Amino acid sequence: LVSSDAAYFTYKVLNDTSCAISGYTGSEAEVILPAEIDGYAVTRINANAFQNNHTITSVTLPEGVTEIQYYAFLNCSSLKTVVLPDSLAAIGYQAFGRCSALTEIVIPDTVKRIGDRAFGQCLSLASVRLPAGLELIEEYAAKGSVIAISDAGVGATLCASALQGASLNVFINTKSMADREM
Repeated sequence: LVSSDAAYFTYKVLNDTSCAISGYTGSEAEVILPAEIDGYAVTRINANAFQNNHTITSVTLPEGVTEIQYYAFLNCSSLKTVVLPDSLAAIGYQAFGRCSALTEIVIPDTVKRIGDRAFGQCLSLASVRLPAGLELIEEYAAKGSVIAISDAGVGATLCASALQGASLNVFINTKSMADREM
């Protein structure tokens, strides 16, 4: 069975038009989050919303969700499949940490930030598709994972930052240099 009934989700109103899912009270293994609850568009998954839920095997987030906060799905040990929306911009600290059954993740091109250890200790994670325009993979995005997202992602980010810093340093320092005649 699949659960998508808004009655199984607790939420927090963020403003006049949107809300954040803060919990799940259902018992279904396959969960499709609603795009709207009580007339409020779902735009965020709050911290700890699904933490330690060992029943969920699949979760689909609706279009309109822009952020998954820290620990949102931490230690969901049965979670195998996650479908992320194209509206997503940020994945927080350990958002999917210790999801030991998770085997692959496709991160939409709209994601610009992935928090520390977002996929840490996801030991079954064998495939990750990163967006081309990713601006920041915080250190240890996948620490403990068998894939190289942490090393390659952090290394690439550090190299890009170092080159940008060096370029800026040259630009700033050359303005104060004067020509000398020899």
